[in-house]
Amino acid sequence: MSQNNDDLGDLIGRELHNRVDDWSDAPLTFQDVRGRAKRIRRGRRIAAGVGVAAAAAILVPTALIAGSGLDRSEPDPAPTGPTQSATGGTPSANTSADPTGPTQNQTATEGVPGEKAEVPLDVSNLDAGDLPAVTWLEGTAAHLASGETLELPEAYASIAEVGDRLVVTSSDDQGNLQVTVLSAAGDIVSSYPVDDGRVVANRNRTAAAWIGPDGVPMVLQDGRPEPVQLAQVEGTDFGISGLVGDDCSSASESEGPSAAGCQVYVDTQVGEERTSWVVSSDGSVDRASERVLGINAVNADGSRLVALTSLTDTEGCWEAMDSSYRPEWESCRDNAKSFSPDGQYVLAILGLDDGFGPLDLSVLRADSGESVVHFQRADPSGTPFDMVWEDPEHLLAAVFQGNEWSIVRFGLDGSMEYAVPPRTGPDLPRLFVLATQ
Repeated sequence: MSQNNDDLGDLIGRELHNRVDDWSDAPLTFQDVRGRAKRIRRGRRIAAGVGVAAAAAILVPTALIAGSGLDRSEPDPAPTGPTQSATGGTPSANTSADPTGPTQNQTATEGVPGEKAEVPLDVSNLDAGDLPAVTWLEGTAAHLASGETLELPEAYASIAEVGDRLVVTSSDDQGNLQVTVLSAAGDIVSSYPVDDGRVVANRNRTAAAWIGPDGVPMVLQDGRPEPVQLAQVEGTDFGISGLVGDDCSSASESEGPSAAGCQVYVDTQVGEERTSWVVSSDGSVDRASERVLGINAVNADGSRLVALTSLTDTEGCWEAMDSSYRPEWESCRDNAKSFSPDGQYVLAILGLDDGFGPLDLSVLRADSGESVVHFQRADPSGTPFDMVWEDPEHLLAAVFQGNEWSIVRFGLDGSMEYAVPPRTGPDLPRLFVLATQ
C-alpha cells in the first residue's frame, strides 16, 4: 500500500475495523477497497451508515453498502476469486465455485480431517443435531451453553461471556455505541462508551476486551466487578482483534505471549499507515511487524497469528506468523477468521463477497495453510455469519438461505447438520447471533 495514498490508507483503516464484525462476518473485500477507493479518488465521498438496528448502532457493513432488504432467495452468480499465492511453499487452493462436492446430507468423500474435501454450501433439508454448545441469541432470548435461557432487556447485535456475566453491544439514548454488562440473571449492571464496536473474548471465557475512548483497551475479567484499563494506544480508527491470557489485573513477571497476565491486540491508523500493537497487562505497548496491516486471528496462547500483509486494488494477502512475526505460510485467497480451540486449524473465508456476506467457509491447517475442507458456493447456497468454533472438530454459523435463518454445525469431515432448525425471516436483522470468541 502506497504511503502517499492518504485516502486509500484511511479507507483500509475504516473498512478493517469501523464496523462490528459480530454483526457481519463479511471481511475486508477487494470490491470494498477497489470500488470505494475509486469513488474517493473521484472526490465523491459517500457517508453511509445505519442507525440503531437490533439495539446496536453499527457502522455500515457491506450488506448495507450494497443496499439492505436484498432478496436472498436465489444466490448471485458464483464468482471466481483470486488464486492462492504459491510463493514460499504455499499450497495451491481450488478456488472454483462449481459445486463438485457430495450431494446434500452426505459427508465429504474424503471424510476425515486432514484430507481436503469440497462440499456445496447448501443447507436445505439437513438432519437435526444437538443444540449449540455455545451461547446464542434469538431476539431477546439468550440461550446459554449451560442449557439455561434468559430473557434480556432487548435484542443485541453481539454477545460474549465472562464467567456467568454477559457482555453485549448496545446504544445509549443518543445512539452512541456502548458495551453493556449483564448479570447472570440478564439484568443491566453497567455500560461503557466504546471507540470500536467490537468485543473479543479469550478462549476460556474468563475475560472480554474492547476499545474505550481514545484508544484505551478495557478488559472485564471473571471475578472483578469493573473492567481493567490497559495502556493507551497511539493512533486513530482503533480496532481490537484478539485477547490472550486470563489475568489482566497483575503485571507479568516473564516475557512472551504465553507469560502470565494478558495481551490485547489492537489495530490503528498512524499517519498514513495502518499499524498493529500488542498491549500487555505489564504496561507495555509493542508495535507488531511493520509488514502487518491488521491482525485477523490469534491462537489461544499467542504463539501464532494470521495478519493482513498486503492490499492492492485487486488483491489482498494474509500471512500466518509466529509470535516473532516470522512468516510460516501465505494466502492471497483465504481471509482467516479464528483458530480452533486446540490451535491445529484456522477458519477462513474467501476474500471476496457478494455485498451481503461470505461466499464460502474453509478450514485450513494452521501449520501449513493446506485446505482440510471447503464448503463452497453452490446453487442454491447459504451465506454464513458469526462463524465460531464449537469444539476442535466442529464449527457453528448462523446461515441465511432461501428466506430462512438456521444455525448449522459444520464438521471437519465435511458433514453439516442443523444445530437450530430454520426459521423464516428477512435477511436483516439476523435472527440468530452466536457468542463471540
